Parts: sequence; C-alpha cells; structure tokens
Amino acid sequence: MAKIILRPNNTTVNYIIESKSIETIIGKPVEDTIELVITPKNGYTIDAKDFTHGALPNPISSITYHNSIGKVIASIKFNELPITSEIINIYLPISGNLKRVDNTLVITSVTGKDVNIFESTTSIGAIQSTDINNNSVTYKITASTSGFQQVLSKTFSVPDGFNFETCMESDLKKWLASNKKKSPSQVSFLNRVYAWRFNDEHNKQSLSLLSISKLERELIHSNMKKEAQWLGECGFSGKITYSS
Repeated sequence: MAKIILRPNNTTVNYIIESKSIETIIGKPVEDTIELVITPKNGYTIDAKDFTHGALPNPISSITYHNSIGKVIASIKFNELPITSEIINIYLPISGNLKRVDNTLVITSVTGKDVNIFESTTSIGAIQSTDINNNSVTYKITASTSGFQQVLSKTFSVPDGFNFETCMESDLKKWLASNKKKSPSQVSFLNRVYAWRFNDEHNKQSLSLLSISKLERELIHSNMKKEAQWLGECGFSGKITYSS
C-alpha cells in the first residue's frame, strides 16, 4: 500500500485548506477524485470563482472548485500514471482571493426645503456628521449579522394651512375658491396678501372668486404699502388654516 498526503503549498491569511491523507495501491493510478474543503476565516466571504492554481505537480491532473454552503470544495483528480512510492507528499498550488465582510453602511439624508411640507428622519445609525448649509445629515450604520433591515425612515406631512409669505399664487386662489367655511377677516387678510405678493394677478381675478366687492378691491390696491403692520390689521400672521 502507498500513502499520498495532500496539503497546501503556502500559508494563507484568510482561509484554511484541508489536508488529507489517502491510501492507494502501489503500481496503480489513483482513480478516485479527492475533495478538500477550503474554509474562510472569520470576517471573510468565499467564492469558488475566486480560486485558481499554479503548475500542477505529478501525479495531479486537475483541480476544480465549487461552492458548498459558505465554503469551497477543491476537487483533485490524478493522472493515469501508476503510483511508485510508498509515501508521497504533494503540495497543492491552490490560491484564492477572499473578500472581507464589512456590514457598514454610510448614508447621507438630505432634508427638503419646501416650507409647505414637514419632513422628519429617523435612523438606527449613529450621526457621523451634519451639514447645515446643505441641510443634510450623514449616518453610519453597522450590523453585526447579515440580512435585511430598515436603516432609515422619512416621514412627510402637510401642515394644516400654508405659509402666505412663500406660497404660490395657486395656493391663494385654491384657498379663496374652496367651499370651506371662512371668516370675513380671513378673506380680507388673504386678499391683502394676494394683492401684496401678486398685484397684477389679484387685480385680474373675478370678484366672486375673491369674495370681496369692487370697492374693497380698489381700497386694497390704493393702500398697498407692502408693510407687515398693514397686513396685520386683519389679526393674522404666519399661516392661514381652514376652519371646519
């Protein structure tokens, strides 16, 4: 009987190649395919496509690789030459390139600057940096295990009304044309704002949409000063909301 000892020909830093001893008959070739398990060290992932080999020593004819549940199997085949020695040490020129597992995600969340939308952000990660100028926050999320999980969530909500200093003309028209119950002071105030911010457009709107008389519109335009005190005489500031 003869003994063949298969072992790697180099020291690896991120995976371990199984060594194996097989017995065979002197004077005959080795017909069986021998499988060696390649196991990644902690923190690394392994894939058969990342493995190759160098020049094969006699009596090895081929080495192929395939994946097997987080490991790689190296299949060793021998040539047809007979075994002539009782003990044969074979150093296999197997080499591979493994990837380090780093379950870390860095994500930057930018908060919108639309004054008519409230936005809030939550994350399981730790805040790494904040950029006030760009209105952004960068989070670093590190997971101890693989898998899927929610890392960041955004909630958007619409305020009860709108900001009359920054809203579009369409917001003012929509509010005045709505069927919601509106007090006379609200109507008067919004007409002053409308005329203040969109003077020409307000002057072209129908009186029925504005809910004011022709005389009142003329008074509004004749007293147009673009002063906060004049607008505030209606008793409102900041936002206009619907009343139920």
